[in-house]
Amino acid sequence: MVCRVPDPTDYERAFHRAGTEAERLYELLTNGDLWRFTAGAWTKMDSTVQQFLLDSQGVLYSFEQSGALWRFKNNAWTLLDSGVKQVGLATNDTLIDLETNGSLWKYVGTTWTKLDTGVTSFDIVGNQVTAHTPVGDHVFNV
Repeated sequence: MVCRVPDPTDYERAFHRAGTEAERLYELLTNGDLWRFTAGAWTKMDSTVQQFLLDSQGVLYSFEQSGALWRFKNNAWTLLDSGVKQVGLATNDTLIDLETNGSLWKYVGTTWTKLDTGVTSFDIVGNQVTAHTPVGDHVFNV
C-alpha cells in the first residue's frame, strides 16, 4: 500500500498514550479516511468515517457515514452496531450509542444495556449522560 502524509489542513487529530504503548496519532480527513501514525509510518485504518473515538486503553471506535459502528482492538475490527445516529465516550470508557430509532444504549466490555427510548440526541459530561427527548431530558450516571 502506498501511504501518504495527510494534508494538515484537512483533518481532526487525537493523540493517545496508554501504558507502555508508544504514542500514536490518528487523523480523520474530511473525505472520511482515518489514518494512524505509529512506528514512524502512516497506515490507513478505515474510510467513510464521520467520527472516531479512543478510550483510555487505546481501543479505537470508528463511526461510519453509513451508521455502522466498528471497534478496533487487538489489531482486529469488530462490527458493534448499525443504524447508529450518534456516539460518545464517557470518561470511564463507557461507550454511548444512539440508534436512529431513538434507542439509547451503553456498551461496557462486551455488554449492551438499554438506557432510554425516544431519544433525539444526548450530551456527555464526565460519566453523566443527558438524553434529550421530546418530553424532556433524562440523566444517567454511567
